[in-house]
Formats: sequence, structure tokens, C-alpha cells
Amino acid sequence: MNKTINILLIDDHPSILEFYEMALEHITTNKPELNFKIQKASDSDSAFAIVKESLQNDKKIDIIILDISFNKAIKSKFIDGEDLGIKIKQFLPDTKILVNTSHNDNYRMNAILHNLNPLGFLVKGDVTSKIVQTAILAMCKGIPHYSKTVLQLLQKKNKFENVLDRIDKQILHELSLGTKINKLPSLVNLSLSGINKRRRHLKEIFNIQSTGNKELIQKAEEKGFI
Repeated sequence: MNKTINILLIDDHPSILEFYEMALEHITTNKPELNFKIQKASDSDSAFAIVKESLQNDKKIDIIILDISFNKAIKSKFIDGEDLGIKIKQFLPDTKILVNTSHNDNYRMNAILHNLNPLGFLVKGDVTSKIVQTAILAMCKGIPHYSKTVLQLLQKKNKFENVLDRIDKQILHELSLGTKINKLPSLVNLSLSGINKRRRHLKEIFNIQSTGNKELIQKAEEKGFI
């Protein structure tokens, strides 16, 4: 019996989108009963527009392959792909999400696992066409699939208790843009004292001793949070 699978590919690199399409074509060549109906988006806002359109027209999206980082030069209502993924899960709770990211920092991966709980999670350094095909086929059956680096994180005995949420990331994002601390309460739904408490906690997480924000921003960027 033929099965049509609606899939949305989200990545700001055309070559990666083409890579996914080739992997899907290869699956169909070997399993002609699977027919993939593909939509593509190269930024967060256009991806979310497709999500909203699918709801309005009652068009199911079975699988979304989601990148975490997008071109910072393009202004968006979303901080990053993780932020987009959280919103997607609110709108499409039954859609299976496959994260594919270049971030391999333990704290960053743990935040993605905690905040998105994706059915599939690949780190681009691990990825080959075969691994993508295997992940997609597993997800078509509702089976979780993680690449080697993610599995190594999950196998670690130590737990990463400090997970950054959207407010933490929004504070880091604004600080990276040069926004002054006293301006943040109008941009972040938090009091000035609450923002300063969050900032101190972020410095503890990243083991930052300096009083300014420069080192905090550098460390957060290094770990892929901004």
C-alpha cells in the first residue's frame, strides 16, 4: 500500500536542503511505496507561515527536519530554530521533529533535548546520507533515532541540571546586540532585578568571573546559544 508522507525541510543552506531531497529520493527508490510530499523553508518566519497554513487548510505535516541556527542577519520573531521548534510543537503536537544541527556542545544539546524532546536528533558532524535515511525511516514508524554524538551525551552519568530557557536566551540575544541592561525589562517579560538574577546565574553556568557581559556573550556564542 502506498503511503504519502508530508515533510517540511527547514534550513538556511540550499545545499543542505538539496542533500535532504536526494536522501528522500533514495528512500523512494528503494521503497517505492513511500511517497514524500516535500515543502521547504530557508528561514524561521517562512517555515512558521507554512505551519500556520497547514493548520488553516487542515493539511497534515508528518515530519519536520529542523536546523537550529539561522542566518543572524535576517530579522525574525524567533530567536533560533529551537525557539521555532517549541512553537511548532504547540501548534502541531503530533508532528514528528527531526533536529539536525552543527552544535555539539553538551549544554546546547541538552537544552535542545529538554526543550524540544525531538523524536530524532542528529549532529551534522555525524551525518551521512545513509544516517539521514535511517533516521527518516525510523521516524515514519514512530521510532526515535539519535546520532552518535547525541547518544554519547545521553549515556553520560552526569546530568546537566542547568538548562537555558527562552528568557535566558532572549537576555543573551539582546546583550549580544548591545542592549543596555536597564532597557531589557521593556523587551523581556521580567523585572530588572529578575534580569540581573538571571544574568548572574548564566555566569555561574558558564563559569564566568568577570563583572561585564563581554565574556558571557563570547562563551554563550561559543556554545551555540546566540
